[in-house]
Amino acid sequence: MHRTKQTKHILTDADGVLVDWLTGFGEYMAARGFVRKPNTDHEYVIGKRYEDLSISDGHAIVHEYNNSSAIRNMPPMPGAQENIAALAEEGYTFTVITSLSDQPHARDNRIHNLETHFGKIFNDVICIKTGRPKVKVLTQWKDTGLLWVEDHPNNAVDGHTLGLSPVLIAHEQNAEFNHPEIPVVSGWADIYKMLR
Repeated sequence: MHRTKQTKHILTDADGVLVDWLTGFGEYMAARGFVRKPNTDHEYVIGKRYEDLSISDGHAIVHEYNNSSAIRNMPPMPGAQENIAALAEEGYTFTVITSLSDQPHARDNRIHNLETHFGKIFNDVICIKTGRPKVKVLTQWKDTGLLWVEDHPNNAVDGHTLGLSPVLIAHEQNAEFNHPEIPVVSGWADIYKMLR
């Protein structure tokens, strides 16, 4: 990892890292009568997780959900609140980079959700189009060695290529990820220990 202990700014994804997008989305889908296929936790593509849902319709529903007020009520990831608070107390600052949506109301919903769980600790919340790669946004921190916390392997690798210090939060859908220079952790408690 390129990071030094003196660097006290952390770049972080939101969904699957700070907040539990899959739980929120699952509730949203259940309320609409969609049924999960068994044994699909490893699937990243939503259209492969639900009965009678095509991949393209899955993308459309993700877009609909990400632009809905349901985002305001997403639960935090286990361990995120207390460990983020401890890091903030130690002087760490945070920038959120999320491919939730590029719509202003979606950003407002995301900020409300994050501030509800974590307080007003984020320097910025950068929202880009749903599902888009984050490499263009990350370029502004090129070769800084900043910690980059992500759960999507491609975004973690892009950060590594740009000279950041990525850490991947483990989930069923990224369980096969293996990179010699990108640690995989179970959550923010592991990250907190890494930074001690």
